[in-house]
Amino acid sequence: MQRDLQCSLQPFLVKTFVKTKDDNGQPDLKMHSLPVLLPHEWVHSIDGRNMGHIPGQEAAEMFWRQVGPRFQACKTWLKTYKDIKKEAPIPFTFDGDGEPHSEIDSLLCFSMRSMLTQVSIAESQLLRFACPKACLEKTTVADVMKTLSWSFKALAAGKFPSKDP
Repeated sequence: MQRDLQCSLQPFLVKTFVKTKDDNGQPDLKMHSLPVLLPHEWVHSIDGRNMGHIPGQEAAEMFWRQVGPRFQACKTWLKTYKDIKKEAPIPFTFDGDGEPHSEIDSLLCFSMRSMLTQVSIAESQLLRFACPKACLEKTTVADVMKTLSWSFKALAAGKFPSKDP
């Protein structure tokens, strides 16, 4: 995670409600901007660099040639790519976990990882979002996931969006 926190990407700020406390220490709900590292921007920033935790097109091409024909949904989706050798998307996993933060709270963390990497999880997880669980309001996660979904769709389409969601 520390590697991700040191990256040069600027986080996208998702405006959502979070739980806070007012000046008297009473529970309060306020609109706040939470930082999210967008998947399509991350992949775009490392595209073409020798980053061992995200394999190149050759590994993705082999994956889709082996897995794609097994699933009807993949067959249809893969037909949208003109040249699978040049355009094969890298398959990622998406993970949401609680991580220790303090004695009384933990963080909700979302991360992604290439399914094809041979590097350890500790070195290949790419942090997308982290927030103390005590701050989460019922719409907080939905607002963050809506933004991440938009970014993953852009990544799968292979297009860098011209505007924010």
